[in-house]
Amino acid sequence: MPISTAVLIMSLFAQTPGGSARLAGRVTDAATQAPIAGARVTVMQIAETEHRTYGGTPLASLTDEQGRFAFDGLAEGAFQMEATKNGFASSREPMVSQTIHLYSGKTMTFDIALKKGAVLTGRVVDARGEPLADMTIMVLRTVSDQPDQFPFMQGNNRTNDLGEFRVANLPEGPFVLMATPPGHEPFAGQVGDTTVLAPTYYPATTDRKAAQTVQARSGETSTGLEITMARSRAFAMSGIVVSADGKPAGGAMIMILPEIRELMSLAHSPSMASAQPDGTFRVSGLLPGDYRVSATAGDSGGGSFGGGTFGSFEINSLTGEVGAVTSVSGDEHSFDSPGIRVNLRDADVAGLRIVAKPGR
Repeated sequence: MPISTAVLIMSLFAQTPGGSARLAGRVTDAATQAPIAGARVTVMQIAETEHRTYGGTPLASLTDEQGRFAFDGLAEGAFQMEATKNGFASSREPMVSQTIHLYSGKTMTFDIALKKGAVLTGRVVDARGEPLADMTIMVLRTVSDQPDQFPFMQGNNRTNDLGEFRVANLPEGPFVLMATPPGHEPFAGQVGDTTVLAPTYYPATTDRKAAQTVQARSGETSTGLEITMARSRAFAMSGIVVSADGKPAGGAMIMILPEIRELMSLAHSPSMASAQPDGTFRVSGLLPGDYRVSATAGDSGGGSFGGGTFGSFEINSLTGEVGAVTSVSGDEHSFDSPGIRVNLRDADVAGLRIVAKPGR
């Protein structure tokens, strides 16, 4: 984040004692208009920049027996608000702007009507029909007029020992279900499987465009949704980490992150490994996709390099040739996409050379 932007955000959210704006309202059942007691209402001051919206520290309150809530002493500015209650869908629609503007010395009244939540239930099985436990179920939704846009997650849960899942408190509408396997344990030894369970869309496809949509209805439970997990070819990434003078960087930590802009990054989990004393490393069981590879200095094996960041040479996974450009860490984009982009599509990546940059 550029320094000027950071200063702007900090100044916008600096706590100023004696704010005089007030936000009050009532939460009711949209179907019966009855008050909802114990609903959680949160408000958060926001600041909008050219590229994104930043949020301050959320404030929360529970509604009383008449469904009423109030926030006093708020600063003047733009706020976002959300009301939630078990059994109901959230009042906030993702990707829909719901900004409230408060002014000093003024009271803004904002009532909220919650709809009963929809419930989706089913189970996840393998190709033999055996139940799969500990699979994550993601309920995904796209903007109606932008079907190719990156979907957002509306709800999630995990399967039990019988492979069963239940996702509640959903709004009404069409959804896509995706089941994903458990992620890698950081630094755990990984077996060299040539295939692994892949993120799978309902009912049994790895292609989002081929997934069947599921219609959720307010106050109703949809049952019998079964996802058959597919398997995908798995790849490995290996190489060596060295210091700036070419010596093995034993103990360096290698981080392999999925590209944040990819849809499947919802399902791909980060992988980490420690370089051996001779600087070599190997991470297997990686799903096809685009990853960012980076490394940081270790304190064992080949010794420490002052906690410096390492830059990665890019590898072409088809030819195995080393690219000529190193990554530049620490720029304003490094927080979102650190390291070098490595493609895993058709073959393992071997011979990756990660070279130490000077410590800062």
